[in-house]
Amino acid sequence: MTDRPLTSTEGYRFVVPVALAPEHIDGQGHLNNAAVARILNDLRVAYVFAGPGPRWGEFLRDEGVRRTVVVRELHIAYDREATIGDDLVGCVRVSARRGKAKIVEQRIVDSARDLPVARSWAVQLFVEEGVVRDFPAFYWDAVATAEGRVIPTEPRGPTLAWGPPS
Repeated sequence: MTDRPLTSTEGYRFVVPVALAPEHIDGQGHLNNAAVARILNDLRVAYVFAGPGPRWGEFLRDEGVRRTVVVRELHIAYDREATIGDDLVGCVRVSARRGKAKIVEQRIVDSARDLPVARSWAVQLFVEEGVVRDFPAFYWDAVATAEGRVIPTEPRGPTLAWGPPS
């Protein structure tokens, strides 16, 4: 990883190295698209451990209560190829709260070229006993500490239809 500041990671406080393994690489020698989704998931989990941390994990595993965080939507833009020898970093930030949803923005960046390899945003929901609920206040306090700012709640927008008809 380079020691110089990267413009591609600007605005992200959580930036960590991404080590590619042979299973991330497809038959053409490039980072596989499905592997990108797995890496982004691992980065979101690492962000939670670094921010909300152990208290959040204990809260989710509280005996007798079913709690989880689900990804309702995951959108990925693949910007350029990466190979196993590339020097990559992963970036994660919580960018918004819309209704009960948390919006997470992420990037995988080629640090040698200071260019994004992939960008994504995810809509996450907190589910307790099968019902979508607001994330608890202590969670948002920990996110504010991790982000260096309070994430204000925005009203939930209208649901937009997309994709093929069901």
